[in-house]
Amino acid sequence: MKNIIKITKKSGIPLIGTMYFGIMDRSTNILEIRPTTLCNINCTFCSVAAGPKSTYNNDFVVEESYLVEELKKILDFKSTPMDIWINPQGDPTVYPDLVALIEDCRNLKNVKNIIIITNGMLLTKEKIDAYKKAGLTQISLSMNAFSSKKAKELADIPKYDIEKIRKVAKYAASQLKLVLTPVYLKNTNEDEIDSIIKFAKEINATITIQNFLHNRKGRNPVSQQSWKKFLNQMKDWEKKYNIELLKVGKIEKTKLLPKVAKKGQVIEVDIVMDGKFIDEKIAVFQGRNIVVYGAKRLGKAKIKIVRASHNLYFGKLIKGT
Repeated sequence: MKNIIKITKKSGIPLIGTMYFGIMDRSTNILEIRPTTLCNINCTFCSVAAGPKSTYNNDFVVEESYLVEELKKILDFKSTPMDIWINPQGDPTVYPDLVALIEDCRNLKNVKNIIIITNGMLLTKEKIDAYKKAGLTQISLSMNAFSSKKAKELADIPKYDIEKIRKVAKYAASQLKLVLTPVYLKNTNEDEIDSIIKFAKEINATITIQNFLHNRKGRNPVSQQSWKKFLNQMKDWEKKYNIELLKVGKIEKTKLLPKVAKKGQVIEVDIVMDGKFIDEKIAVFQGRNIVVYGAKRLGKAKIKIVRASHNLYFGKLIKGT
């Protein structure tokens, strides 16, 4: 059983710097917040290999009040309307404080839309009502198959119930904006996507199809399809069903959060805890997290930054420190 690390205000661990938890800002009008890495299913194509069958070492859960407090600071800095995507490396419905998180986000200045991205397995009419009342704008539902057999196969969990999810999706579409977001896997679920498109039209939901992308630490059951072939298939489906399948919201540039380090820079950090994977630690530096490779112990150390973009930082331990 994996260890669950709780990230609290008292811990002193920042919420910016890693993709695993906290807040991600790509200098646009979208802020991604990641309250947990826990997930309830084992999607065979999961980009982060989450779920009960995951083989990484640690999961993370962030204190709700701390997450909202840090989010407010960024919103104040941005000083422009922002969309909040609750998009963890897991599933948001597993997070026990999701309703409070939605409500507290809604009460912050400069919050426009609030969206959750979920596999839908834990959704109920009662939860959808609670999310809506708290201020949720949209549910993006990862429906990757329509038949029971294929849905169970892709979710890799016997109790996955696509019939129940279809019913709850129909209810969700009647209450708020619902977007179905199937991942198109080459030679795997083409026929299923035809059915999902028809279902989306039937319940008046939006649908945005994603191309499966190979991820080094994810599950990769098929090869990645070329973008040319993917886009050609999208055009065929759009023509066949008279529907738009690649629609995305308007993305605008916003103020860049201050950077604390750049690629190639050597800095002294405080390594404070284990990372998600066995070969990683997480360090703190000037209010940011840095994923560090090669470290065996906690404490002060010198590292070289090997990647730094969008306030995500990765470093390598300098031997001898």
